[in-house]
Amino acid sequence: MEELKVINEVMPVININYEAVKKSLEEMMQKYQNIVVTDETLMGCKATQKELAGLRKDIEEYRLDKKKLMLAPIDAFENQMKSLKALVEKAEDPLKEGIKVFDDKTRAKNRIIAEEFAVNVAIDQELRPEYASRITITDKHCQLSAKSSDVMADLEKQAFALKTEQDMEDQLIGIVTDAVDMENGRLSSKMSADRFLNMLKKGMNHKSVLQEIRMSGNSIYDAEHPTPTLEPIPEPIRETIVLSDNMVEIPIDNFSQATMEVEVPDYFVVYRVRGDFNKMSQVSQCIKSLGLEYTILEQGEI
Repeated sequence: MEELKVINEVMPVININYEAVKKSLEEMMQKYQNIVVTDETLMGCKATQKELAGLRKDIEEYRLDKKKLMLAPIDAFENQMKSLKALVEKAEDPLKEGIKVFDDKTRAKNRIIAEEFAVNVAIDQELRPEYASRITITDKHCQLSAKSSDVMADLEKQAFALKTEQDMEDQLIGIVTDAVDMENGRLSSKMSADRFLNMLKKGMNHKSVLQEIRMSGNSIYDAEHPTPTLEPIPEPIRETIVLSDNMVEIPIDNFSQATMEVEVPDYFVVYRVRGDFNKMSQVSQCIKSLGLEYTILEQGEI
């Protein structure tokens, strides 16, 4: 191919009477500075604005015309370059497609090799299937320039991290299983560890799982060992003191006074006393406190 070179190049340079036009416009604009729009000046202001708009439009059209003229050589150059590029692409594209077929085969082969490496590192680290399946093979491992040593090192790094995670899970499973076994030691109805292991797999914090185990164990234990029901305390026997057939009813409140009035030593008196259980108990205690001997001949409810 003949080397590209510029035969005739003229840099775009546009010289206009910029300073003179600027000075003329600044002087011209002075007379418009202090115009105030009022009812009286409205018509004149509209005419002035129309005059300024026409001037602005003329400047803009002049700019666009000159720009278009100066860009014409550049546009022609762009079209020529694109045409030359198209000629090269026409010959290059079939080669690119053919090469791509072989490169894709190489990438597929590299992926197979990487997958074999992944299986081997998973076996070496003793990963369970759910962890081994998380080893990720990316496009980087399948590139044409990928080195087997680099691919293996990256996959080993992944497998080691997964092994650490697996060991941590096994440790938590052991803690949960031991906790269930410990609770079952005091229970007749045994708890299954699977329920609590499912909580762990769903992401529940292991401390919360241990709390669930403890609460479940307490619930079962309480059901198996109900609190014994206390026997009701029997009511005391109500005593009715019968002294004789001639019943004399003495109010309890006046009992002490009535007793003091009976000053007949060496006599016995038979009373039939009527009252509720508490009052009868008080009578009994009162007689005992006086050191009197008495015999209950009969008692019962009236």
